[in-house]
Amino acid sequence: MDRVEYERDHRKTKGRLLFQKTLNLIAKNMIYPPLRYKLYRATGIKTHGYVEIMMGCYIEDYFPELIKIEEHAGISFNVIMFVIDDHRGIVAPITISKGAYVGAGSMILPGVIVGENAVVGAGSVVTKDVPPNTVVVGVPAKKLRMVEGPSWKKINRKDGTISREEI
Repeated sequence: MDRVEYERDHRKTKGRLLFQKTLNLIAKNMIYPPLRYKLYRATGIKTHGYVEIMMGCYIEDYFPELIKIEEHAGISFNVIMFVIDDHRGIVAPITISKGAYVGAGSMILPGVIVGENAVVGAGSVVTKDVPPNTVVVGVPAKKLRMVEGPSWKKINRKDGTISREEI
């Protein structure tokens, strides 16, 4: 989608932009995880269910509504996610699917979908979609191998225990 067209269709006041940027900055450096997640949601990022977003992540603060993080997804330290590509003049959404994991220092570029249970290795630059159950690494990220299937820790919030479960 063309950036100019998207900005015209989704106008924001300067106050709203300042609010989003301030919340994103606070969330990026928030030590207490539950508050960090709430701050990211308040900026407009769509998160579903339990997600893990570590400190130091730069998640697009100009069009955060274009970022979707599904349940049981994990985003490690210092991950960068952009939905704007000024060079090409485009705006495109990013989706981190259910059970996916993005390693520390990785960069996710506009229009990328990280598939269900996929793993992005640390320091990778993801320029294309990542298929489900795949491990990708490198600059640009390339397929390393397949993973067997969904298996992650699920927190039982009623009693606070952590159990290993096949979903």
